[in-house]
Amino acid sequence: MSITILTASDIGTLLADPVTLHEAIASQRDVLAAFSRSTNVVTETEPPEIQIPHRTTLTTDGCTTLCMPSRVRGLEGKGGNQGTGIGVKVVSVPRQGDAGLPATTTLFEGKEGNLRAVVNARALTAVRNACASALFILSLPTVRNSATSLVLFGSGAQAKYHALVICAFVPTIRTVTIVARRQTERLLSLIDDLQTSLSPSATQKETPTRSVRSLIAPSTEDLADLISSADIICTMTSSTTPLFSGPVKPNTAIVLIGSYKPTMHEIPGSILAQGMTDGRKLVVDSREACLREAGELIDAQVREEDVVELGQVLSGASIGGGPDGGVYIFKSVGISVQDVAIADVMLRLAEAHGLGTVIHDYD
Repeated sequence: MSITILTASDIGTLLADPVTLHEAIASQRDVLAAFSRSTNVVTETEPPEIQIPHRTTLTTDGCTTLCMPSRVRGLEGKGGNQGTGIGVKVVSVPRQGDAGLPATTTLFEGKEGNLRAVVNARALTAVRNACASALFILSLPTVRNSATSLVLFGSGAQAKYHALVICAFVPTIRTVTIVARRQTERLLSLIDDLQTSLSPSATQKETPTRSVRSLIAPSTEDLADLISSADIICTMTSSTTPLFSGPVKPNTAIVLIGSYKPTMHEIPGSILAQGMTDGRKLVVDSREACLREAGELIDAQVREEDVVELGQVLSGASIGGGPDGGVYIFKSVGISVQDVAIADVMLRLAEAHGLGTVIHDYD
C-alpha cells in the first residue's frame, strides 16, 4: 500500500490553478449540505452520513494543539475503493509569533481504514472557510449581482483567500480594502500579493480591474464611511470588542469568521439586530457550535429558531426577511468535515497532475 504526501508547495501549486477553486467550492457545497441533513448519531444498523466526534485539545507551554477527526461517507465512493472519507486534522495555535497556524490533515479510505495521504493544511483552513463564505454570498442574488466593494478585517491567510475566492465568484467587485491595526510586513506582503493576483493579465482581458488598498488604524469617521458604503464585509480577527459600530446599508453581506469563544465579539449587537430585521434569520455553518461558541450570538441571546444553517440554505431553505433586501449575516466557526472534503479535493487533483510524493510499500 502506498500513501501520498502533499507539501505546502504542492498545495500552493494546486491553488494557483483556477480549476481548483471550482472543485473546492463544489466540495464545500456538498459537504455542508450533507452536514445539515445528517443526524451525526451512530446506530447499530447504519452509521450516519456525517460523523464528527468531539475534538481533543492538548496544551503545551508554547501552543495549543487541536485534534479533529471526522467522517464523510459521500467521499468514500470517489476514486473507487480508494476513495477517502475519514480524516483527522491537527492544527496548532502558537502562543507567540505571527506565522500562521501549522496544520496537517491525514486522510484514510473508508473501506478498511488504510492511510491514503498526509496533506499540509496550513492554507486549506482558510480556503475552505472562504469557499463557505462565497457560497453564502452566492445565495444572496441582491448581493452577488451588484456588489462592488469588499472590506476585510485581518491580514492573514483568511483575508488572502477570502479576497481571492470571493472576487473569483463575484466578478462585479472593484475595490478591496484591508483594515488593520498597524502596518506590518505581513500586511504589505498581502497587499502586493492581492494586487498581482487580482489584476488582469495580458491573456485575461475580460477580467475587471480591481484596486487593493489598506486602511491602518482608521479614525472613527473614516471607518464609519467605509462600513456604510461596503457591499461585503468579512471579519477575521480574535477581537473581544466590536471592530466597527455601523450601521451598514441594506443589501450588505457580513461574514464573521474570527470569533470562536464567548468572550470574542467582532460586531455589536446593533448590527446583529439589523441582520434579524423582519424575521430574517442569521446564517451559520453549525447551529449547535455557533450558539455555544460565538460571543456575538451568545450575548444577543440568539435562539435556535433565529438561525438557519448554510447547508440548509444551499438545499433550498429560506433566510426569510422582507422583500426589499436587508443586512445578511453569516457566522462560521468551522466544521471538521470541511477539512476532510478540501483535503480530498487536493489529493484527487494532485494525483491527476502527478503532484506530491508517493511513499510505496508504506504498509
